[in-house]
Amino acid sequence: MHTFTHLRIASRLHKTIRHTLGIRLPYLSFLYGNIKPDLLPHLRHVSHSKAKSLDFFNNHSEKWMGQTYSHTGCHMAVALGVLTHFVADYYCTPHSADYKESDLAHVLYEWRLGKAVRKIRMCTNTMALERDVDGLLDRLDELYDTYSHVQPSIHRDVIYAWEASVLYALTALSATVQLKGDIHDLQYA
Repeated sequence: MHTFTHLRIASRLHKTIRHTLGIRLPYLSFLYGNIKPDLLPHLRHVSHSKAKSLDFFNNHSEKWMGQTYSHTGCHMAVALGVLTHFVADYYCTPHSADYKESDLAHVLYEWRLGKAVRKIRMCTNTMALERDVDGLLDRLDELYDTYSHVQPSIHRDVIYAWEASVLYALTALSATVQLKGDIHDLQYA
């Protein structure tokens, strides 16, 4: 996805986190985390396709969810942003393992995707959250499997990228904050 698309998704996701969990992440830190993988050389070399970066993503997810943070911390917001960046990119057709188009076609697709993100209403349906990182990663795998069986389209990419990003962020935050003892009344799957 294009950097501006990540910023739009991150901005909406930040609002969803605040309204759903009552957690106010540092806004600019969260936005920065969502574009950091496209900016910094040590993250740019990590593939943005699910098949090639799954170990990186899973290891960082386990590390992130295993720590306790002050839920207002800038470091936590950046780290969560980096992970939601990868989640969103997994649901972008040009980042799939079987995408064979040219680099130009890739860039043009991402520009059209960015325009669609501005136009498509991204709803947050009530969803059950997972209790731990293993449950979350399993749910993301199930969602990706469903995504893989739907006819490729920009609309499909926007809807699934949004749903996966919301699922990841809300579950990761609720599990992390609950470990710290700040939130007690969450509903889990």
